Amino acid sequence: MTEVLTGLDWQIKTLRSRVMNNQHKVFAVVGADGLGKSFTVQTMLQQLPWAVLSVPATESLTALLGRLTVLNPEAIQWTAETVNTLESGQDLPNHQVLPLLQTQLMALAPIAIHLENIENVQPWLAFIRTAQSIRGVTVVATSRHSLPAVFSEIRLAYFNQSQIQALLEQHGYVLPTQAITWLYARANGNPRYTLEFCLQLCQIGALRNDAGQWVWSEPQQIIVPLGLQSEMTEQLEVLVAQVSDPQKAKMVLLTRALVTTEVLANQYLPAFIGIQIQAELEKVTLKQQLGNKNGFYNPLFNDLLRQDVWQTERRLIARTLLEPVGAKQPKAAIQLIQAAQLEPSAELAAWQLIAEQAMQLQMLSVAGECYIAAMELCTGTLQADFALKASRCVRLSNRAKSLQLINHAMSIAPNNETYQLERCKALLANGQLEPLQAFLQTKDQQNPAWLELHLQTLFRSGQDQKALDLWQENLLLQPLLCETTHQQVATGFLRMGQQKQAFIILEQKKSVARDVITAVGLRQIGQLNAALTLLKQTLETDMAKLQLESVLHQRALVHQELGNLPAAMHDAENALEILQICGDEFRIAARKNTLAGILIERAEFVIAEQLLLEARRIIEHFGYSQQLVCIERNLAWLYLEWQPEMGGALAVKHARNALRHARTICGVTELHEHLVFIAWAEALHGNPKTALQLILETPRSSAFSQWVHLLCLENTGQKNMAQLFKTWLRDQPYSTRRTRFALELQRLTKTTKTLPHEMTENPLTLFIAKRYFPTLNQTNLTANTHKLEVLGTLKVNGIIMSGRLRRAKDILLLLLEARIMGKPEVTLLELMDVLYPNEDEIQASSAIRQLIYRLRKTYGDNVITRSLHGYSLGILSDVEEFLATNNTLLWQGLYQFRADSDSSVSTAIHQHLEKCIENLRHHNPSEAARVQRFIPRMYLKTTKNTDLLVLEA
Repeated sequence: MTEVLTGLDWQIKTLRSRVMNNQHKVFAVVGADGLGKSFTVQTMLQQLPWAVLSVPATESLTALLGRLTVLNPEAIQWTAETVNTLESGQDLPNHQVLPLLQTQLMALAPIAIHLENIENVQPWLAFIRTAQSIRGVTVVATSRHSLPAVFSEIRLAYFNQSQIQALLEQHGYVLPTQAITWLYARANGNPRYTLEFCLQLCQIGALRNDAGQWVWSEPQQIIVPLGLQSEMTEQLEVLVAQVSDPQKAKMVLLTRALVTTEVLANQYLPAFIGIQIQAELEKVTLKQQLGNKNGFYNPLFNDLLRQDVWQTERRLIARTLLEPVGAKQPKAAIQLIQAAQLEPSAELAAWQLIAEQAMQLQMLSVAGECYIAAMELCTGTLQADFALKASRCVRLSNRAKSLQLINHAMSIAPNNETYQLERCKALLANGQLEPLQAFLQTKDQQNPAWLELHLQTLFRSGQDQKALDLWQENLLLQPLLCETTHQQVATGFLRMGQQKQAFIILEQKKSVARDVITAVGLRQIGQLNAALTLLKQTLETDMAKLQLESVLHQRALVHQELGNLPAAMHDAENALEILQICGDEFRIAARKNTLAGILIERAEFVIAEQLLLEARRIIEHFGYSQQLVCIERNLAWLYLEWQPEMGGALAVKHARNALRHARTICGVTELHEHLVFIAWAEALHGNPKTALQLILETPRSSAFSQWVHLLCLENTGQKNMAQLFKTWLRDQPYSTRRTRFALELQRLTKTTKTLPHEMTENPLTLFIAKRYFPTLNQTNLTANTHKLEVLGTLKVNGIIMSGRLRRAKDILLLLLEARIMGKPEVTLLELMDVLYPNEDEIQASSAIRQLIYRLRKTYGDNVITRSLHGYSLGILSDVEEFLATNNTLLWQGLYQFRADSDSSVSTAIHQHLEKCIENLRHHNPSEAARVQRFIPRMYLKTTKNTDLLVLEA
């Protein structure tokens, strides 16, 4: 039976327990290089209160006898024949050495023998049988691969991110979160590789200790730590040497490394390599504990293949793959060009071709990278043209780089008006509005291009009215302006509360953007169902990725106001994913703000806070904007609802930050919406009189603003307006927010004995209710308790899950197994690798989001929760309760594990059950017999006394 251990302290503690309790007479600690097998075993041996001996497995039995004799020189009476053999430097035959070893071991027992890095077990089998017959002797072997059944196998697993962080701190590296995340991704949880990376990063300056504080800057180049390169190169050579055709094996490995995991490398393997070589290579890779059928366990091997080994073969395979891969996967083609080592003219043509192909696939950041590489290979006006193209491509993903590139183009041709116009657009994208406005004063406003840029600058700086006045002053030029400008003007009218003028502009031309802006206007005037219908119709048309993102984002906001939180989450996550592929940082931050707002209404405050703070860090680089005001307002809202430690002070702080700029850069409608939140924070935790002044500036036409008005009056000691508020609530359409403020009415009237059903179904309302009414019937407050049942029939919240929903089942079980193994979240990329390993990345991610949406809609909003980097299981499970309580009554059938899941989880659960059965045999034999049939034959152990394998959480 194989056990899996992870985390250094846990490994040492568990191994020591195995030896001290004499549970394993002979066992092997198995794992890949760098997992600390020898260190773990040797540290464990040092903690034993008896004799220990570590022996390289390459030595002979005679050498082992000599080492034992050093420990106990009086135990053996040597014969003359033995002395002569030893003096001649020869090894004794087994029939002579084994009795002597037996004598020494019996004299030294208790003793633990460590056979270090054993590869060939055969010479040691006779000794192992001898050791097994002696009480108090334990043999511990370390190996990279599995050993014969005579050894009980304990496998060391890769560390999770929290364990890597603890390991780094033990070695004095108290690093920023971004550095730990980078190290975990690059070293794949391998502890030794992680520490080697730290040394290398310190040497190149990516990590530095500044007055006791570690400072991190992410390296841009590929890094393979120097301390690992020779060792890893040797492992690769050993790997291919075991294949029938080493040269073809190199081709396979290089193809997989150069094309990357984003593409199915097998599609591009040259036909002459053949399937047999690939099958052999996979078998050897698995045998050597370096990987599985999907490739290497550690991505460092691919990095080594891309730059440091097999240069001739790499150049050949890169040139072979460049054309077919570049046409479909421009991103993968970048490293192919670098590896191909082309002549300068051929390399320039290759960069230009790949850039054009990337543009056709809307992969702007990839195209920009290619144009930059091409720019560095030429001079003069051609270099300026490439700089211009690169600047346009990276404007969304790297605004600072975009400005730097266009400045370089202007240094070559300063009077080129096209370059000047593009530089102004780059300044606008970077939020450098003052130099931009000064420059625009020198340009002819009767030129449509410069007029458009002037309007965009005014809207970006929050001068909506001035922009609209400029629009009205240029009636003759309006037809010449682009559709984007018309849409910005319509949006400006909406922000000023002038829906009629906005709709007139939007009617001029049918487009996706027009529908989105129209939906914004409909949402503002409360026609939510009409907005939803319009957006649904728009989604049925063909559109570009960024247009699809705009529609999904707007529909998420409509769903949110209607109280359809699962649908809102689904659309918001899809919109965010599209932007992350396109690389638009500003809009990514804006969509994180939207997603955080939905998470607040789902009472998922921790993730919402992380998203908002992350979004604010991004937006602050672009100066104050309407989006930054929205983020500050949502932070205030978050702390008002959550009320963590210092939550009140934080709410007031962010509310005042929002107010500081909202009056100057927001339209009338947006300003009123912000003022309501700001007044709310001031009324509860700031100055109630200031709050009342703020709320009186708003029209108070919604239940939300009416409630805040009432709250301001309540906190300034004025007349209670609960009855009027009740009237307002009655007239409001149903939404998540409406239930929230209905709860406030119950707080004011103090009549609550039970909560209406819709309140208990809403996570945020339920959270607030528990705070407002701590003595309320607990049955009412816990009516929304969720559970995943996997010990028998698979059920989610009491509903039997259909067998047809295989992939949906796999998502739930994958998240459950990850949490059991101490991993609180699973990233979207990990889900794609498991559930859709051969699918296109975009299609796979879309399919997973559809599954998550269906699960939430069918079984409840909190079945799967959003985490910062992925997803988590949001409900309890019966198997976790069993592991915590040993309650075997929870077992009503076989454990429903995934068909391709990590066997270590299932093994641990069944070992836990078997331990419980052993305890039940004495006082409840009938229950022991009932549960015994739920252990599959493959998990039954031959020994009765099995220590419980506790999984580190």
